[in-house]
Amino acid sequence: MSFQYGSDSIDIPNPFKREGLLSLASGLVWTVLGAISVLMLRSRILDSGSAAGWVSLIVSLLLLGIGVRYLVNGLLKIFRFYVGRGIPASLAKNLASSESLTVEPELMYEAKHLEQMLVGRKNPTFNEPSTLIERLVFSIFPKFLFLPYPIRNYIQIIVHKAAYSLMFLFVFIIAVLSGSVGLTKLVDSSYPQWMGLIMSILLLIIWRPASVTIKKINRLRIESIKLNGVITMTILAVLVPVVFEVLLKKGVGIPEAPLDPTVYLVTAVILMLVTTLDALFMAKKRADMLDPRTEVSEYMDNWQENVHPKDIFISFDREMAKSRYKEMPNRIYCEMKPELIMEGSMDKGSFTGDTIQETQPIYEEVKYPAIYSIMRLATSAFGHLLICLSALLLFLNNRDLPDLTAFKPIMDTFYLPLLLWSFGSIAVNIAHIAWAEINFKSILIYFKGEGTYTESKLSYGMAITDSARSENVVVRTSIAPTLIVSDITSCTFACLGPYNLKRARYVMDMRKADAVLDEIVKGIRGFLESRQVIANAASEKDIDSMGNLYNLNRVSPAANLAAQMPDPILGAAARQENSLGSGSMQLDAGPVSVDPETGNENG
Repeated sequence: MSFQYGSDSIDIPNPFKREGLLSLASGLVWTVLGAISVLMLRSRILDSGSAAGWVSLIVSLLLLGIGVRYLVNGLLKIFRFYVGRGIPASLAKNLASSESLTVEPELMYEAKHLEQMLVGRKNPTFNEPSTLIERLVFSIFPKFLFLPYPIRNYIQIIVHKAAYSLMFLFVFIIAVLSGSVGLTKLVDSSYPQWMGLIMSILLLIIWRPASVTIKKINRLRIESIKLNGVITMTILAVLVPVVFEVLLKKGVGIPEAPLDPTVYLVTAVILMLVTTLDALFMAKKRADMLDPRTEVSEYMDNWQENVHPKDIFISFDREMAKSRYKEMPNRIYCEMKPELIMEGSMDKGSFTGDTIQETQPIYEEVKYPAIYSIMRLATSAFGHLLICLSALLLFLNNRDLPDLTAFKPIMDTFYLPLLLWSFGSIAVNIAHIAWAEINFKSILIYFKGEGTYTESKLSYGMAITDSARSENVVVRTSIAPTLIVSDITSCTFACLGPYNLKRARYVMDMRKADAVLDEIVKGIRGFLESRQVIANAASEKDIDSMGNLYNLNRVSPAANLAAQMPDPILGAAARQENSLGSGSMQLDAGPVSVDPETGNENG
């Protein structure tokens, strides 16, 4: 579950409320029409028991079932949007011990990718287009390259659908024009009607809405349209008129088409063009807002400190703990495990260690242009309008259902409702992806330390009169730290359910963070300068004990003997004066003894 309760959690408003109200309206229309249809058909089924009556009942139940589905979906979108302390998803695998039980189903990057971002000043999120059609579109709209994967993928899917459709239309129009000028005999037959009918069915199949949903669109990579599909569609589009022309030349008669597909074909083409242009327009307006950078703030220096190497890494962890947002632990993508390497002896060696961490992402409300917000709402409303019209047409056709054993009644009854529902669902899905985008701000940090260390002993209190002694092993560390900091903007696409904000998150922008860098360096330096090298008494009890020992030493024989010993400097001066023969003082060379009990001199 993405919801992890905490009394101080991130506050993110529900992005789906308006969309949920539109879903409720559509669900209400479908449900009411389905209920009315069921009530009207009850007497018809009981009286006649015809097959058409049972088909009408199935259609009525379908209306009712789809209506309930839209109602439930709308209610879920307007209900409370649960946001806990575990959101959003991490960029890579989070190695923090406090998050070991957190489930993250989609991770966009690995730790090595994040290191490449910061050290190499590049963003691997943005991949160049691969297919011919995609390169054409990206040449017209260069900033499409910087769109998040879901938006890029649905644009690619819709553009390829439109390309396939236009390819068939182009071949169909060329075949009709060639017949009009006498190059072929296609116009003299029922070929245009059959081809129009085939085109209408193909457009319905091509524009099925299943592939343009937030669940179906790949969120971890850019979709790759296989070349085999393009080749197959091209060959099929070219061969169909050729086969018809060959049959006509051999005298094979082409039967009359069961219906005139002009209305169906024109409606499908208009909806296709409106949907494609709407998707491209919305994507362009979103892309125009993007100005991605790959900037970082970097600090490199050489320090020499009397501290253990691990203390430097501990000080970095301490500074990172200060930057927590609402006491949420930072994301750790590369654990900091300093490695000490001894070189020939136990008192010297080298060390290295690095880590990649990210502060808790903070929700950032994006100020969209007015035209984008209007188009997002209008696209969603347009899609639901088509869905409601589909329900109305299906309801009207179901009131007097004809014999469905022929092809024409089936097309007249179901084609337009299916066509309107397909394009309406695609429009709703496009708007849903736009509603679902959530942006965050965070600090991404890379720290690496490497250098050498040596150990030496430092002793204080070694004089004969000292009552306390401090012996210390001092580690002299020379380190070359590298600290790279970037203020990143990332986005994810929310959905309904337990993993509403646990989908893949994309790094969209990288900016300098000089203030954060200076604060971290200042904190580490302050921590190292406050380190104590010489051990001493830290508590009042220890100070009292040392005072007692000092008083005891004052009355000890060693202290009295030290007090009576001549000053080394003055004694040397006196000996030098006597050796020169100045003065009449005679030195007594007799023996002098010291009483071991009283400490007095004898002699």
